[in-house]
Formats: sequence, structure tokens, C-alpha cells
Amino acid sequence: MYKNITRFILALLLATLLLPMISPTANASSPMRSNTPYRVNGAQFVDGSGNPVFLIGANYEGHNDRAWLMWDNSRFDPNLINQDFEIASKGGINTLRVFIQSQLRDSLNYGDWGKLDTVVNLAQRHGLALLITFQDYSQPDLLTEADLDRRIAARYAGNPAIFGYDLRNELSFGEIAAGRYPVNMGVPLLSDELIRGYGERYPLGYVSSMRTSAYGKLSIPAYMDDRTAYYFWNALKIWEEFRNAAISWQVAHTSKTLMDFMDAPESGNWQGFYNLVSRTLDVWMQIRIGAIRNADSAALVTLGWNEPLLARMPANNQLNFISYHNFPSEGYDGVISTLSFLESLRTQFKDRPVVLEEFGYSNLRFDGSSLPQNTTASYETAIWAYLNWRGFGGGYKWMLSNFTPGINKFEAGLGLLDDNNQPKLSFYALSALASYFGSEQYQSTMSMNTLQPSGREVIYSFTASRGVFTSATNFQYGAVTIQQEQISPFAVWWNNSVQPELYITAGSPGEVTVDLQALFPNRDPKLPFRLIQPNGQRIQFTNDSGILNLKVQPGAAYALTQFDKSETARAQGGSSLLFAETGHTLGGAFRYYWERNGGLSMYGYPITEEFTEQNPQDGKTYTVQYFERARFEYHPENHGTQYEVLLGHLGRAIISGREGEAPFQSVPRPSTSNRLYFSETGHTLGSGFRSYWEKNGGLAQFGFPLSEEFSEVNPNDGKTYAVQYFERARFEYHPENRGTPYEVLLGQLGMQILKQRGWL
Repeated sequence: MYKNITRFILALLLATLLLPMISPTANASSPMRSNTPYRVNGAQFVDGSGNPVFLIGANYEGHNDRAWLMWDNSRFDPNLINQDFEIASKGGINTLRVFIQSQLRDSLNYGDWGKLDTVVNLAQRHGLALLITFQDYSQPDLLTEADLDRRIAARYAGNPAIFGYDLRNELSFGEIAAGRYPVNMGVPLLSDELIRGYGERYPLGYVSSMRTSAYGKLSIPAYMDDRTAYYFWNALKIWEEFRNAAISWQVAHTSKTLMDFMDAPESGNWQGFYNLVSRTLDVWMQIRIGAIRNADSAALVTLGWNEPLLARMPANNQLNFISYHNFPSEGYDGVISTLSFLESLRTQFKDRPVVLEEFGYSNLRFDGSSLPQNTTASYETAIWAYLNWRGFGGGYKWMLSNFTPGINKFEAGLGLLDDNNQPKLSFYALSALASYFGSEQYQSTMSMNTLQPSGREVIYSFTASRGVFTSATNFQYGAVTIQQEQISPFAVWWNNSVQPELYITAGSPGEVTVDLQALFPNRDPKLPFRLIQPNGQRIQFTNDSGILNLKVQPGAAYALTQFDKSETARAQGGSSLLFAETGHTLGGAFRYYWERNGGLSMYGYPITEEFTEQNPQDGKTYTVQYFERARFEYHPENHGTQYEVLLGHLGRAIISGREGEAPFQSVPRPSTSNRLYFSETGHTLGSGFRSYWEKNGGLAQFGFPLSEEFSEVNPNDGKTYAVQYFERARFEYHPENRGTPYEVLLGQLGMQILKQRGWL
């Protein structure tokens, strides 16, 4: 009943604790977040159950203070990566693109898989799928690189955290021509076929004297003999002439892209050369893809192109999906140019997904001047919505975080997260789209109403049967009217499958008016609504008029839901308490136990209703209810005794996998009587934690200690506290509360467990 609304709001509240700003929209239950690998079905991605997947991705080069250095032994920090992955996941991102750079390559070649294994495991923990880009360094020897490809693919074959592999970031013509191919493989481009078809630009004797010279940034590789170098040097010149001819044609045909040149009559003299290059690219791909497929026959493979003429070559039919990079210029024309390239690619490759693998706008120009967040957010959201509307495979924003220390100002301001790792408006706008795409009611019925310029701004409007996404300052769609102060992303979406639920995010100060009666014609007007605001505050109200008027703030997320009859009846009947803070009720034996054993200060608010669940300790199924700090279990075999309700072993569950860490290893019996020693677990208990344990229920309430005291970062506020784990709890020492009853607090293990399950 509360599946969508609870996840949306509790994820919002958790994000509020992580990010000292108004929280982003959370993703709801979604076919995009499958625990099975993705695969290709025609021109779209699907998960293991066949549900459609739209890639909402970001490129990840590391935390914002160490981009391109994340794999260095001295800079690799799993805690920062975990923090970034959690923010990405909570924002609705379902896939991240990471890169095998030279530092990581060297570690893998020495047999050290620890860093890459850690990143893969963190991705799986947060429900993210990784697109791993190989060879983000110079390596002309194709067999050497193919061997590393094979070993990586073999290690992670079938791993649900691996989405696929990208053979090379922005492979150039020069790299194709300069590749070191196996001696037994014919390379069409580096043969007499090139000279017979297009003549020589440089004679053999001239080229052999050019080994110390450069052609642009390229020079003759040392491993090439004179004859091969002759073909190579001529190929570079002929490619230059070919590309210049294509550019001249495109300048004269402004409604076309560079890709379209090969379909024009003017390209006739170049068709043979183009075919020669494509056949050579085909050999290059065979070596790399063959190694991957030998290790993992189901692996998805792509190649990240930024050269339009290479991106459309027939050789790309070997790839599972087509990836293209484009960084549009400011304004409407830049957006349209990017979309035109994608449409050209989709015409060329109708039978496989097309992905915009790198794109984005920076909030800093090259000269250091700024570009407003509402402007960049409107550009990017228009592209995201268009990709979904037109059935493209998805996109990857460049990049997740700003590169704060970067000298290149433009590069430094491209993140979805700012210099302080806080969300920009683009992040909030993308989160809204992700939440809509991920909702249980989502169907791919989005339509584009408007995509037009307004000076340097872009106004877009996309509507669906249950949503509206626009950057317009004034927009009306059915029962929804939006007014905002400036052009900026604004989203309203809803569902009415079980009960009315409405979600709103804004990119500018404004107001939204919703005719609830028109939007939810089957609603019961007698039942109250609950409005959850960005700070987590819940407002309960009865709206007889059926009209909602709500003033909104930028970067804010709001949710509205209606109580159902059974919930209202329970709350009004007196047998159950209704907690507006979380939207859940508490009654029966659980309420009796909660009220008599510490209540709110001990256990926190209920965060689920009662439901049945298997106890991992004895394998039996019990009625349970989760609270912020505990899980109550009803044990009917103990009816009428003080053990009718027991606390679940959340402490044991939360430390699973950490038993090898020093604080969790058993210690010798202490020689002092000031500390209790528990031979059952090999741990001690003393000082303030012992006093709290003894005064608040001891063994029956908290169980045996599972660790010694140690310092740990609290995932809710990011601060470090002295903690100790017990079978049913985590004690935290809060020095700011010294001298009060709250000097020792219980950790929110219930919240952590449900978050790990993806329920929150």
C-alpha cells in the first residue's frame, strides 16, 4: 500500500541526512533496478525478466577531489566511492561508466584485483550496473590488450553488477591504423589495396626517412617495417582528405550531419576508402570482442565513439549497442545538433540500442564565467526526456561530480554534483525523471509537446498519461497547472493503482495547482491526505474542494498520498497509533511492548506495517514489524509470557561480512573487574555502555556484545562516534548529549537493514 510513497520519502529523508540540502527524489520500485544482468532485445535493453530498461547513467572518474586518480594506490578510497555510489543510486541513476586506466591495469597485471573487486561489490550493494571501459591509456598491441579484456570478462562473467564492456574511449582513425595486429591477420587498410584505389601521397623512400617526424600528433610506430609504415603514412593523409570532403559537404548542407555524408551522391568517390577503413575496424574489433566472448559469451560490448564517420561504419554491427559522445554548444541549436547525430545513428543501426554515452553542460565556461544551473538543467533534461520519448537506449551524463581541482574550468563544472558533492538542479531534474520511469505505473507513453528556443534557454514539455515534465514558466496539462519564476525543470507525476499518490519536484520558486478530483476521480473525498515536504514534515489535511495549491522551492521534492480506509479505521478506532511522521501504524502486542519498553526514544518510529518474514536464526516465519532501531517479532509459542514479543538480531545481520575486522574479533578475558566478559562471544562491556546496557534491559533487550568499542562513521550524519555492536543493537556515544539521558543512543539498524534491501 505504501510501497512507492514510503520508499520515496524515506529515501528522501536519508538523502537529507547525507546531503545538507533539500533532498532529491528517490527511485521507486523499478524494472530498471533488476538484480539480473541486462541484455539486448532488438533496439532496447531489458533485464533478466524481460522488463524494459532505460539507462540513466553517469560517467564516474572518482570522487571530486581525485578524478582520473581514483585507482592510484595512495588515492583509492572505498569510503568515498561508496558515498558517491549511494548518492547516485538514491538519485535514480541505474548505471555508471568506469574506466580501466593505467594504474588499475598495472595492478591487475600483477594479480591484484582488490580495487576493481571493491568497486564492483559496491556497485552491486547499491543496485548499480557498471559499464567498464577498457584501455583508457595508449596500448597499440591488440593481443596484449585483448588478454586483459579476457581476464576481466572471465572474472566477472554473470556478475549482476556488470552491465557491459566498452572497448575503447573515443577510438581514433590513427589508433586503428597504428594498431599492432597479429602477423597472420590481413589488415585491409595497410595493404596495396589502399594504394591501388587512391594512389600514393608519399612515396616509399620518403616515408622510410620520416620515422622521427610526426603527422599531427602521430608518428610511425617503431614496430612497423618500412612497407607497413608506407601504407600507414598514406592512410593518414587520405583520411584527412576524406574527412575534409565530408566537412565541406556538411557545411553546405546545414540540415544534415557529418554522418549523412556517406548517404549523399557526393561521397561516391570515397565509398571504397570508407569500406576499406570499415573492414580494418572489423579486424580490430574481432580481436578484442573475440577475447571477451571467449570468456563470457553473454557479455554486452560497445565502443564509445566521438568521431561521427567512424561511429556509423558497418563494422559496428559487431557491437551489441552503439555508443556516441557529443558535448552540445549552449542554446537550442546545440541540443538539436546532438539529437540529430543520434537520429542518424539510429537510422543506420535499427536493430540495436543507441546510447548517448557522454554528454553534458558545464556550469563554468572556458573563460571561467558561469552558466546558471537552471539553464544547464533545462538543456540536459530536454535531452534525457527526448531519448526516452524516441526509444533510445539511454544516456550517461559527463560526469557524476565536478572535478574540483581541475585547471580546465569547463571540465571542472560538468558534474551532476557540485564542488561540495551536493546535487545541482540537473541532479534533481534527472531524479524526477528516474522516479517516474521507475514507478510501477510507468509505461513508455511519453510524448513531446514542445522543444523550442527562448533566447539562450530551451523550453521543453513532455507529457504522459500520468506525468508532465516541463521547463516552461507557465504550463497547463489536464488537471495540472504549473507556474514558476524562470525557465527551469519542473515535474509532476502520479499514480492511482491502489490509492492516490502524487509527486512534485521543482527547479525554480513557483506554484502548482492540481485538481485532485479530476486526477483521481475514484478517490474517497472523506479520506484525509498526507503531504510530505522536503524537510520530512508530514501535514495531514482533508481537502473537500479537491484542489491542491502548493508553493514550491527549487531542488525540492514533495509527495502527496491519501490514507486508505483500513488505515484510517485503525487510527480512529483507538487500538492502533498512526504516526504521521512515517505513515505507519502500531497496534496490538507490538504497541503494548513498544510503550512499556522505551517507546520512541528506544526504538524510534515504525517504518513498516506488520507483515510475515522468515527469521534467519531458526528458519521459522513470524509476524514482524520494523522500527528505525529494531525489528519486533511476535512469537506465539511464548503467548502470555514476557517473551511474546522479541527483538530481532539486527546487530548480527548488519555486521555480516565484517567478522574479520579487528573490533569484531574475540579478545582475552580482561584482568580487571570493571569490564564484563562474555565468553559466549569473546567480547567485553564496560564504562558508559555497560551502564546503559544494565539499566535498559541488559541481555534480554540487547543480547550479547558482538564487538569491542571502536570508532565508526554514522551513516546518517557522517560523523564519527564511539560505538559497540550487540546482537540486537548498536550503541553510540554522543558527547554532545553528555549529562543527559541521550548520552548513549541506539543506532538506526532497522533503517539500515531496509535500505540494504532496497525498500527505502
